[in-house]
Amino acid sequence: MTSVVDIKTKRAKRIVRPPLGPSTSGAGRFLDKMVRDIELDLGGRRHLTRIQSELIRAFAGAATSLQYLTAQLCLGESSEIDLSGYATIASTMLRIGSKLGVRKQKPEPSADEYLDSLSPEPEDSIDEDSAA
Repeated sequence: MTSVVDIKTKRAKRIVRPPLGPSTSGAGRFLDKMVRDIELDLGGRRHLTRIQSELIRAFAGAATSLQYLTAQLCLGESSEIDLSGYATIASTMLRIGSKLGVRKQKPEPSADEYLDSLSPEPEDSIDEDSAA
């Protein structure tokens, strides 16, 4: 016997990350800061597609893992590091970075900035031909 599920009554719940607090790990703070910085570099969170947002989080996660592995190397604990995994993470970051772009994008101007850019600039100098 089959049952019918009314999918209209079910609501999708948005997962909200808890705010950063004093108990957040250093890796969590590093990841969140990297996500914010990349979002700003790409023009702000409001101007990103969902795919771009997910790529940014994936890039930041890979960067956090790579940062941890690099710290392990610096501490001389290279015997515990899988170098092929290290290379794979670096390669993944390169591919994601090429999709996102590596140049900063200007955020869109506010309405006031846009209107100011449309107004003609006053002419300070007068041509000699028109003065004569």
